[in-house]
Amino acid sequence: MQRVSPISAMKVPTDRALKPAVQAELSWSPDLDASGIEIHVEHSAVTASGVVGSYAELLAVGRAMTRVRGVTSAINKVMVQAENSRWVTDADIRRIVDHALTWSTTVPRTVRSRVLNRHVTLTGEVDWDFQRRAAHRAVQDLRGVESVENLIHLTTRTPVENAEQQLRDAMERHPQLDAGRITATVIDHTAVLTGYVSSLAASEQAGSATWGCPSVTQVDNRLVVRPS
Repeated sequence: MQRVSPISAMKVPTDRALKPAVQAELSWSPDLDASGIEIHVEHSAVTASGVVGSYAELLAVGRAMTRVRGVTSAINKVMVQAENSRWVTDADIRRIVDHALTWSTTVPRTVRSRVLNRHVTLTGEVDWDFQRRAAHRAVQDLRGVESVENLIHLTTRTPVENAEQQLRDAMERHPQLDAGRITATVIDHTAVLTGYVSSLAASEQAGSATWGCPSVTQVDNRLVVRPS
């Protein structure tokens, strides 16, 4: 029997109802232990604080908040305390990070890493955003890693004349987006997204679709969330 999320059938909740909805989604998420997380809601903006045992769990908190209907912004202030990997040193982490980046089939050799106090910094230059995100994914679940800063840049490419039309077409193809409510403007190599979407998840999807344009090396996502 297929499992159904406890919040999937809810109407857009008020602030009073939104807090237990977010807490329910956190508890529903099998990839994190939500027992140490506190939720605060004000005007549909959700802030999570507390402690989790790994950086992967911290990211899972952010994804869970984004999934909840009615959330217009999500701030993740959760801290990582990896008690089960205190024996791992920065040198250990650097070795496994370099190994993970080297063995990934989607991370170019131009990506470099630094590790200080369990914080991983990724630098370098790649052609596409999916390669930048692949580098982040390659290291986010590694033991001992408590945070990742992705400073990888995209290679500047020659602009195409029909970039904005390409972006409109990409929005039209996406099943979760109402393209009529989104405007994409390309200035130099930056795509500026304005308009409205129904959820934080839709805002993220619009941003992801934008990165496929060959002219775009930066995305300025100004989309406003208006839950329907």
